[in-house]
Amino acid sequence: MLAALRLFTDVMARTDLAAANGDWQPALDKVVAGGAAYNLMGDWADAYLRTKGLVFTDGYGVVASPGTDRVYNFLSDSFTLPKGAPHPGAARKWLVECGSVDGQDAFNPQKGSVPARTDADRSKYTGYLAAAVVEWADAGTRVVGSLTHGVVANTEWNAAIDTTLAAFVLDKDAGKFARAVAAGHN
Repeated sequence: MLAALRLFTDVMARTDLAAANGDWQPALDKVVAGGAAYNLMGDWADAYLRTKGLVFTDGYGVVASPGTDRVYNFLSDSFTLPKGAPHPGAARKWLVECGSVDGQDAFNPQKGSVPARTDADRSKYTGYLAAAVVEWADAGTRVVGSLTHGVVANTEWNAAIDTTLAAFVLDKDAGKFARAVAAGHN
């Protein structure tokens, strides 16, 4: 952990820290405009870059973050039925559609994400998404949950990590960060 934090410190010395509090679209816009070399982003960046007229392998490419080859970091788009919804029957039908093959195949290529379903129509996933679907389904790929999106830590612990991370970016004390995260987990 400490070695990873030291490497993270080295990487952060080469980043635009002002963008750390910004949103992902303006960060990708810097890459598109040539003001940044790369951005660490999820599958949905594919759909955004396509709106900029870029084509996978011609206008942009992807590589695994260092040390993460054959690791797939996931989060799930979730649609829910709120308690007291005014039209629960229609909402249930919508949820069934979202989870169906047709629903997944309509939503995911537009959003720029892979389907959770293994029986999706792979022909609908082209360019970057074609490669991502293969990686997602590969038995040799290690699937891990996203910390940022609440898959591996509850909201309270995730907020504590974010607060501690903000302090770490300023003071660069890897030991202090590791101790604070460990203390927050207990």
